[in-house]
Amino acid sequence: MKVILLLTGSIQGTKNKVADFLLTFKKFDWLWLQNIQEQLKKFEKQSPSLQDYEDKLKSFNVTEEEIDKIGSSIIIGAMELKTDNLNDDLKNCAKEWKKQFA
Repeated sequence: MKVILLLTGSIQGTKNKVADFLLTFKKFDWLWLQNIQEQLKKFEKQSPSLQDYEDKLKSFNVTEEEIDKIGSSIIIGAMELKTDNLNDDLKNCAKEWKKQFA
């Protein structure tokens, strides 16, 4: 019974750590949840100045830099989660946003 309880606790602990790690990507969910064209139209309705466009493009660069800061892998318990492909896709999404606003 002790072994089963220890194993269950270990699995739950690993599950919690994985869930916490996934929260790292939560701040980037707007990249795929929001529609670029709709957001661009909203932005253009505000009659943005050239500076506003520049600031918006800089914010996309900051997003790309934040994505670069995420490690290419993380070890949680006995697992190694590789994030290279996810990071690349997130950066591509940010570049697409930047391209549309440019």
